[in-house]
Amino acid sequence: KKIVQPLFLVMSHLHLTVLVRDSEQRTQLEASPESRVGELVTQVVSLLGLNDKAIASLSLVGTGTELKMHHTLLKAKVVDGSQLEVVLGEVSPLFFSRQKEMDTCFRHALNHYFQEKYVTPSFIGNYKTLLSAAEEKIFELKMEHMNASFYGDQEVPSGRLEEKSSPLVNDDLNGYYTIFMSSLVDMLLEDLEDSKVKELSPDKALFLLEFQVDTKIDENGKTLLILKHVPHRFYHRYANTSDKDDLEYSRKRFIHLLEKDHVDSTKIFFARVQLDGAHAFAASRVPGKDEWYLLDSALPNPRYFSSSDSLISDATYGGSASVMIVRDTSRPVTEICTVHVA
Repeated sequence: KKIVQPLFLVMSHLHLTVLVRDSEQRTQLEASPESRVGELVTQVVSLLGLNDKAIASLSLVGTGTELKMHHTLLKAKVVDGSQLEVVLGEVSPLFFSRQKEMDTCFRHALNHYFQEKYVTPSFIGNYKTLLSAAEEKIFELKMEHMNASFYGDQEVPSGRLEEKSSPLVNDDLNGYYTIFMSSLVDMLLEDLEDSKVKELSPDKALFLLEFQVDTKIDENGKTLLILKHVPHRFYHRYANTSDKDDLEYSRKRFIHLLEKDHVDSTKIFFARVQLDGAHAFAASRVPGKDEWYLLDSALPNPRYFSSSDSLISDATYGGSASVMIVRDTSRPVTEICTVHVA
């Protein structure tokens, strides 16, 4: 079985042996740190009989250019500290892009979450048009769904709260809830225009995920903008706490949440909140498997995780996330308004 789709080649700083395997063959290629990636790529392409289009796509790796990649085409695992096993598998599209300038992580994280270039050059103008046309309906939907987006079917806590990850006593979660409740559409639009969707707080990320823009071509061939309300759940944990019991509780809770029936566990929006701001990234699940690719625009390529447990437990990436936002499928999608592109 020949694979004729673009590949994403994973390299290591180690002196390594690359084992390339598909359904028919297992072949060994040697590569040292001095070898150029292109030379190894040429060997892989020749071995698997890939076409010229695949070669062109492979040459883009490491340039920072946006490219389409694939979930299980290449899955890397270091063996005995000296070998990198590369496993070819089923083809499934995976969108990934690296940030070319600082402080653009939220824009990239949204694109990675939606698995397309969602934040286009015209996004802010289109979003402003739609939100301005439906400001009253947006407010109604936000107030109707806000409790469920932050607390599900639990009561919103009141009084003095703590720095604990349990939602019933979580002071930061309640703070995000309060900010989300009080934020107005014109304030959000002002922030979007000022930041150009580069730097946003997690509560604003929730708004962008819940109020989504879609497009379609009408019967006259004109582009129609559609604003939809797509319910999500906002989860918070204290990822930087020194309380080991709380860390273990929140780790298990995040993993358990991905197993719930009402959660679309195919994709996650993450935010790591620090003293100097927040860093956003996403994760995409391999279809039909408990395997993930973490998509962080600050990294040179997607990072593979073999399970939800390993994704959430990894201290550097998923385990460092304070905020996890996922689609809540227990609540229906609502079409709010449509506007023709001028």
